[in-house]
Amino acid sequence: MVNKSILASVSVSGQFAKPSVSPTDGASAAQNPDAYTFFKGDGSKGAGWPTQDQWINFNDMFDRNSKVMGQGCTAGVTPTTTDEIDTIKSAIQSVASAAAIDPRFVLATVMQESNGCVRVPGTPSGEAGVFNPGLMQSFKGTGTCNVNNTQQINPCPPDQITQMIVDGTQGVNTPDASGKDALQGGLVQQINAQTTADANGQIYYKAARAYNSGAISADGVLETAGQCGPPRTFGVPCYSSDIANRMMGWVSAPTGCDLKPAASC
Repeated sequence: MVNKSILASVSVSGQFAKPSVSPTDGASAAQNPDAYTFFKGDGSKGAGWPTQDQWINFNDMFDRNSKVMGQGCTAGVTPTTTDEIDTIKSAIQSVASAAAIDPRFVLATVMQESNGCVRVPGTPSGEAGVFNPGLMQSFKGTGTCNVNNTQQINPCPPDQITQMIVDGTQGVNTPDASGKDALQGGLVQQINAQTTADANGQIYYKAARAYNSGAISADGVLETAGQCGPPRTFGVPCYSSDIANRMMGWVSAPTGCDLKPAASC
């Protein structure tokens, strides 16, 4: 059971709001095999990216991912248990509903960031002593079951799992440019920031690019990231293509994206 008091009062607005996505909406697992297509360009249908009606449905997407969720956890991290996987599913559905966001986008981000490893270590944020923790590796997030990357919590409590999903989806309360606390950095904020995207897929691919690298390159090309430049950009070049493929049903098939971020600049 998800503790509803954890959920933040922030959601996707306007035409991009998806307050009630049925877990059976979308293509079936039989229609969408585990495969990878390298998508390039601006995330639009015209550039060959999939539209939302082509995505696999949430139930089949989760079932397929649950078979590998938490496997291959590194750094001595204990694998995700069956009970923890069940909690991840219910947390994604509850938080996505509260945030008016498609739960498949949240699940795709969880798998991209942590492979569903609830005790995943946080990654350096670029600020001294600050890590991006949890299932969605959220900037300055509070939800974690690997405290300071030194203390694993086992089992991982449902409230912590839910908080990880809240942090990555609805954002983390941090000071904005004026010094006032505001929810920032979540998928909701990245979607709401996009003003030149269509609502049938492209909005999510652009939001994914911004979630990973903090911004979208001026040319609008979503694989432009992690390059020395000029201008220098940050992030994983394949990120948006990976997210699109995950929402199509990709899990374990060989990736078709061979772009690598610059090792050093």
